[in-house]
Amino acid sequence: MALVRHNAATLRAKAQARELDELLVREARIAFDSAVGAGEVRSWRESLPALLADVHDAGLDHVEVLIEHKLPFSPKRVDAILCGVHPSTRRPSYVVVELKQWTNAVQRADGLVDVPQYGRPVLHPVDQVRGYCDYLVDFVPALAPEHSDVHGIAYLHNAAAAGWTLSNYEVDEQGRLFRGDQRGKLVQELRGLLDADPATAHACRNAADHLLDAAPRPSKPLLRACLRSVGVSAGREGGLSPRWMGGSTEEAVSLGHQR
Repeated sequence: MALVRHNAATLRAKAQARELDELLVREARIAFDSAVGAGEVRSWRESLPALLADVHDAGLDHVEVLIEHKLPFSPKRVDAILCGVHPSTRRPSYVVVELKQWTNAVQRADGLVDVPQYGRPVLHPVDQVRGYCDYLVDFVPALAPEHSDVHGIAYLHNAAAAGWTLSNYEVDEQGRLFRGDQRGKLVQELRGLLDADPATAHACRNAADHLLDAAPRPSKPLLRACLRSVGVSAGREGGLSPRWMGGSTEEAVSLGHQR
């Protein structure tokens, strides 16, 4: 479930008119039955326009954007997911984006990050967005590698090279990071992950529908890994052993959180 879903051009226009954060506040009040904190509203007001401007510069106004997408079986929400078509594989392509307003942060020896305004160390943004990607693939089988392409980007749009200390991280398809002074590289990356042809707009909408309408459940690889962790073997041809044939999703999710 996403709080707001539109094509990038529509969302950019709403952001420029200072309407997007107000729309998100209204939708959040309905979805969560509670008020939204000033910090979150400020984040929407400052971070989303920066991302949408880069999407526009990449020629991707036609892609569908899910804002504040809630992960299945979790209270966690993803800042934004860009839904489109991969220019090479022609499959649905999803770019999961974690937005940060940080201007200065210090990476610790254990890989965590100290941020002045936080009272405790937090995950490196790349680890955070990679975790979101892994979680989506684990609990939405429709996003499995044989069906879709899922990519992760952490975007620190206020950060610059001066004083930068967050360079120690593993780079892969689901974990990349761009600072504000690397906008050109981000635009190039987006063009490589999402088809810039406006004729794919219908396919972009289908990709978003595909994600939103998919029935969330633990994937078979995740279940097999969980079963191995508790000493239960998988059945033939990827099926589950009789003990778990009638198991509930809740049981599987409980196991999944032990990974």
